[in-house]
Amino acid sequence: MCERNLYLVRHGYHDSGDVSELGGSLTPLGVEQSQIVAKRLKSLPITAIHSSNLLRAIETATIIQHELRLKAIQQSSDLAECLVSLPPSLIARAPHLSAVSPEIIESGKRQAERAFNRYFIQSADVDVHEVIVCHGNIIRYFVCRALNLPLDVWPDLETANCGITQICIGPKRISLCCLNDTGHLPSSLVMYI
Repeated sequence: MCERNLYLVRHGYHDSGDVSELGGSLTPLGVEQSQIVAKRLKSLPITAIHSSNLLRAIETATIIQHELRLKAIQQSSDLAECLVSLPPSLIARAPHLSAVSPEIIESGKRQAERAFNRYFIQSADVDVHEVIVCHGNIIRYFVCRALNLPLDVWPDLETANCGITQICIGPKRISLCCLNDTGHLPSSLVMYI
Protein backbone atom coordinates (compact mmCIF):
# COMPACT_ATOMS: atom_id res chain seq x y z
CA MET A 1 0.00 0.00 0.00
CA CYS A 2 1.59 3.24 -1.12
CA GLU A 3 1.46 6.42 0.89
CA ARG A 4 1.96 10.09 0.07
CA ASN A 5 3.79 11.93 2.85
CA LEU A 6 3.46 15.70 2.71
CA TYR A 7 5.76 17.77 4.90
CA LEU A 8 4.14 21.19 5.21
CA VAL A 9 6.72 23.78 6.24
CA ARG A 10 5.74 27.28 7.20
CA HIS A 11 8.16 29.86 5.77
CA GLY A 12 10.90 31.41 7.89
CA TYR A 13 10.57 34.70 9.76
CA HIS A 14 10.32 37.59 7.30
CA ASP A 15 10.07 41.35 7.01
CA SER A 16 6.33 41.76 7.60
CA GLY A 17 6.58 45.50 6.99
CA ASP A 18 7.03 44.94 3.26
CA VAL A 19 3.53 45.15 1.80
CA SER A 20 4.51 44.63 -1.84
CA GLU A 21 2.61 42.04 -3.86
CA LEU A 22 5.04 39.19 -3.12
CA GLY A 23 5.74 40.27 0.48
CA GLY A 24 8.98 40.68 2.39
CA SER A 25 12.21 38.70 2.33
CA LEU A 26 13.45 36.45 5.08
CA THR A 27 15.30 38.20 7.86
CA PRO A 28 18.67 36.76 8.98
CA LEU A 29 16.72 34.92 11.69
CA GLY A 30 14.38 33.48 9.04
CA VAL A 31 17.36 32.34 6.99
CA GLU A 32 18.75 30.57 10.06
CA GLN A 33 15.38 28.89 10.75
CA SER A 34 15.24 27.77 7.12
CA GLN A 35 18.75 26.32 7.21
CA ILE A 36 17.88 24.35 10.35
CA VAL A 37 14.63 22.94 8.96
CA ALA A 38 16.48 22.01 5.75
CA LYS A 39 18.99 19.99 7.77
CA ARG A 40 16.10 18.30 9.60
CA LEU A 41 14.40 17.34 6.32
CA LYS A 42 17.65 16.03 4.82
CA SER A 43 17.24 12.71 6.65
CA LEU A 44 13.97 12.01 4.81
CA PRO A 45 13.60 10.56 1.29
CA ILE A 46 12.19 13.82 -0.14
CA THR A 47 11.87 13.79 -3.93
CA ALA A 48 10.07 17.06 -4.69
CA ILE A 49 9.52 20.53 -3.28
CA HIS A 50 6.58 22.83 -3.86
CA SER A 51 6.25 26.44 -2.76
CA SER A 52 3.89 29.35 -2.56
CA ASN A 53 4.80 32.12 -4.97
CA LEU A 54 5.32 34.63 -2.13
CA LEU A 55 8.92 35.70 -1.57
CA ARG A 56 9.31 34.42 2.01
CA ALA A 57 8.16 30.94 0.96
CA ILE A 58 10.32 30.89 -2.18
CA GLU A 59 13.40 31.89 -0.17
CA THR A 60 12.69 29.22 2.45
CA ALA A 61 12.10 26.61 -0.27
CA THR A 62 15.32 27.58 -2.06
CA ILE A 63 17.35 26.99 1.10
CA ILE A 64 15.69 23.58 1.54
CA GLN A 65 16.13 22.74 -2.15
CA HIS A 66 19.87 23.41 -2.01
CA GLU A 67 20.37 21.41 1.19
CA LEU A 68 18.40 18.45 -0.17
CA ARG A 69 19.81 18.80 -3.71
CA LEU A 70 16.37 18.71 -5.26
CA LYS A 71 15.44 19.73 -8.77
CA ALA A 72 13.40 22.85 -9.48
CA ILE A 73 10.93 24.22 -6.97
CA GLN A 74 7.37 23.93 -8.26
CA GLN A 75 5.66 27.23 -7.40
CA SER A 76 1.93 27.78 -7.12
CA SER A 77 -0.10 30.84 -6.21
CA ASP A 78 -2.69 28.42 -4.79
CA LEU A 79 -0.27 27.86 -1.88
CA ALA A 80 -0.16 31.58 -1.02
CA GLU A 81 -1.51 32.97 2.25
CA CYS A 82 -5.30 33.28 2.37
CA LEU A 83 -8.26 33.54 4.72
CA VAL A 84 -10.79 30.70 4.58
CA SER A 85 -13.19 31.78 7.34
CA LEU A 86 -13.58 34.47 9.98
CA PRO A 87 -14.91 32.76 13.11
CA PRO A 88 -16.05 34.98 16.00
CA SER A 89 -13.10 33.84 18.13
CA LEU A 90 -10.69 35.22 15.53
CA ILE A 91 -12.56 38.52 15.18
CA ALA A 92 -12.44 38.90 18.98
CA ARG A 93 -8.64 38.58 18.91
CA ALA A 94 -8.13 40.59 15.72
CA PRO A 95 -11.05 43.04 15.29
CA HIS A 96 -9.49 44.60 12.18
CA LEU A 97 -10.30 41.39 10.29
CA SER A 98 -14.01 42.20 10.48
CA ALA A 99 -13.39 44.56 7.55
CA VAL A 100 -12.43 41.64 5.28
CA SER A 101 -15.12 41.19 2.64
CA PRO A 102 -17.07 37.94 2.15
CA GLU A 103 -15.67 37.88 -1.41
CA ILE A 104 -12.10 37.69 -0.07
CA ILE A 105 -13.08 34.78 2.19
CA GLU A 106 -14.82 32.94 -0.66
CA SER A 107 -11.80 33.50 -2.91
CA GLY A 108 -9.53 32.16 -0.16
CA LYS A 109 -11.69 29.05 0.25
CA ARG A 110 -11.61 28.36 -3.50
CA GLN A 111 -7.84 28.83 -3.62
CA ALA A 112 -7.23 26.57 -0.61
CA GLU A 113 -9.56 23.90 -1.97
CA ARG A 114 -7.77 23.92 -5.34
CA ALA A 115 -4.46 23.42 -3.53
CA PHE A 116 -5.89 20.63 -1.38
CA ASN A 117 -7.29 18.81 -4.41
CA ARG A 118 -3.96 19.15 -6.22
CA TYR A 119 -1.60 17.92 -3.50
CA PHE A 120 -3.66 15.73 -1.17
CA ILE A 121 -4.06 12.73 -3.45
CA GLN A 122 -3.17 9.09 -3.03
CA SER A 123 0.12 7.93 -4.52
CA ALA A 124 -0.48 5.36 -7.23
CA ASP A 125 2.43 2.95 -7.11
CA VAL A 126 5.27 4.16 -4.86
CA ASP A 127 5.65 5.88 -1.52
CA VAL A 128 6.06 9.62 -2.04
CA HIS A 129 7.73 12.19 0.24
CA GLU A 130 7.29 15.84 -0.75
CA VAL A 131 7.82 19.20 0.93
CA ILE A 132 5.33 22.03 0.57
CA VAL A 133 6.60 25.42 1.77
CA CYS A 134 3.68 27.71 2.38
CA HIS A 135 1.93 29.77 5.06
CA GLY A 136 0.28 29.35 8.43
CA ASN A 137 -3.33 29.88 7.38
CA ILE A 138 -3.24 27.45 4.48
CA ILE A 139 -1.43 24.81 6.57
CA ARG A 140 -4.21 25.12 9.16
CA TYR A 141 -6.80 24.82 6.39
CA PHE A 142 -5.10 21.66 5.09
CA VAL A 143 -5.16 20.12 8.58
CA CYS A 144 -8.85 20.94 9.09
CA ARG A 145 -9.77 19.67 5.65
CA ALA A 146 -7.69 16.48 5.94
CA LEU A 147 -9.26 15.61 9.30
CA ASN A 148 -12.79 16.76 8.38
CA LEU A 149 -12.73 19.38 11.13
CA PRO A 150 -14.95 22.47 11.00
CA LEU A 151 -13.06 25.30 9.28
CA ASP A 152 -13.77 27.63 12.18
CA VAL A 153 -11.18 25.83 14.34
CA TRP A 154 -8.29 26.83 12.05
CA PRO A 155 -7.22 29.89 14.11
CA ASP A 156 -6.69 27.63 17.13
CA LEU A 157 -4.01 25.54 15.42
CA GLU A 158 -0.54 27.03 15.84
CA THR A 159 2.07 26.98 13.10
CA ALA A 160 5.55 28.26 13.92
CA ASN A 161 7.98 29.64 11.38
CA CYS A 162 9.79 26.61 9.91
CA GLY A 163 7.65 24.19 11.90
CA ILE A 164 6.83 20.92 10.13
CA THR A 165 3.34 19.45 9.82
CA GLN A 166 3.27 15.97 8.29
CA ILE A 167 0.14 14.60 6.67
CA CYS A 168 0.08 11.02 5.40
CA ILE A 169 -2.34 10.04 2.66
CA GLY A 170 -2.92 6.33 2.52
CA PRO A 171 -5.27 4.18 0.48
CA LYS A 172 -8.10 4.36 2.99
CA ARG A 173 -7.47 7.45 5.06
CA ILE A 174 -5.63 10.70 5.58
CA SER A 175 -3.86 11.06 8.90
CA LEU A 176 -2.10 13.85 10.72
CA CYS A 177 1.27 12.35 11.61
CA CYS A 178 2.76 15.49 13.13
CA LEU A 179 1.49 19.01 13.82
CA ASN A 180 3.90 21.95 14.01
CA ASP A 181 7.04 19.99 14.92
CA THR A 182 9.62 22.53 16.09
CA GLY A 183 11.97 20.11 17.86
CA HIS A 184 14.72 20.86 15.36
CA LEU A 185 14.71 24.57 16.28
CA PRO A 186 16.37 26.01 19.39
CA SER A 187 13.70 27.57 21.63
CA SER A 188 15.04 31.03 20.81
CA LEU A 189 14.08 30.48 17.15
CA VAL A 190 10.53 29.19 17.72
CA MET A 191 8.30 32.04 16.54
CA TYR A 192 4.69 32.36 15.46
CA ILE A 193 4.87 35.65 13.55
